[in-house]
Formats: sequence, structure tokens, C-alpha cells
Amino acid sequence: MDAAEAELAAYVGLSAGRVRLASFVSALSTFIPRAVAQLAANHPRVQVGLIDAHSDDALKMLVSGEVDIVVGFRTDEDVAGSGLRSVFLGEDPIYLLVPDGAPTSMSDLRDSDWVAGCSRCRAQLGDLAARFNFVPKIRFSSDDVIVKQAIVAAGLAVATTPGLALQLHHADGVTATPIPGARRRIFAFTYGDPPDPPATVTLLDALTKVTSSLRR
Repeated sequence: MDAAEAELAAYVGLSAGRVRLASFVSALSTFIPRAVAQLAANHPRVQVGLIDAHSDDALKMLVSGEVDIVVGFRTDEDVAGSGLRSVFLGEDPIYLLVPDGAPTSMSDLRDSDWVAGCSRCRAQLGDLAARFNFVPKIRFSSDDVIVKQAIVAAGLAVATTPGLALQLHHADGVTATPIPGARRRIFAFTYGDPPDPPATVTLLDALTKVTSSLRR
């Protein structure tokens, strides 16, 4: 039924329609609302649904037909051969978070306690630490940007965070320093055979426009 609806929408055009997007919190809180606002201004009868979901869960929803677009972060290797179609939106730099006055280099923090979140985030932290020849001692667990920075500001631990999350919240007492060469790649994903319905295509186009600064 979803396939038939999408095919019909491709013929009808954008006089009406629906597009559902799932993404992670920092994207939903920064550039995605701007893209949805662009679509709404030009096509007010198109309904847009937004869902907060981790990238792994969101992609399962995409494959099962629960959503039409997923904005998530992946490596090129993850995308290859998965059956997903992807549009590269940009790169999100990774920052080191330390209490004000603390060292701002990964190599100086090998004996520090760390705050880390989900399994994918912990794997990324482990890969980063391995570049500096140490294994991070993870003492605290949180994906919440406010909680993470509160722990850092209190001097209890250090952490890493993506730039988009830093746009949401930058606590007093926390120094953020970009880690050279560390970044995550952000894509917009669709699934199934083309063509995509017009509402999906138009939202994808809006997403690429509002993320142009992430590709510089």
C-alpha cells in the first residue's frame, strides 16, 4: 500500500501529500526544522511528520516503511551494499569537552575518567582514543548533552561531542576543542526503487540547501 501511495503521489505532484522523517536529536534541533519550514512555505498542504530516533532504529523504520526519510550518521562502508539510497548532507566535527583550565589534547587525558553514551558512541570514542594509544576509562554513561556537560563542568570527567550537539548547549565551565580529523558523516537516506514521491524529493532538496555549510 505504501508503494502504491508513493507511485500515485509521483503522478499527482505536490498539491497534497505526506512525508515522514526520523532523525537524531541534534539534527532535529538544528537544521531539520529549517528544511521543513522551507517545504511548508512553498507547499503548505504537504504534511510533514518528524520522529526522534537513534540512527540504527530510524533505519529499521525506513526499511519497514514507517518513515520515508532518515537523517543519520554513517560511514561510507555502512552505506555500501545496504539497499539504502543516500544523499550526503555534510560532516559534523567532533569536539573534546574538558573543564575550563584542563588540558585540551586527547594525548594528555589518557588517565582521565570519561562520559560516554550509546554503543556506537562508545565505539567512536574508543577509535579516537586508540589514535592516541590509550583505552578510555568510561565512568559515566549519558547521551544527554546537558547531563554530559554538567559532569564535565563539575570536573568529574571529560567527554567528546559532535558539533551539532554543541550548538544546542554549551555549558559554562566547559572548554570545547575540535579534535583534528575527527568528524561524523551525515546522510539523508531513502529506501526502495526510485522515483521517490515529490514530497520526499522536495524535502531532500531542502535538507541539502540548509546543510550547505556542513559541506564546506
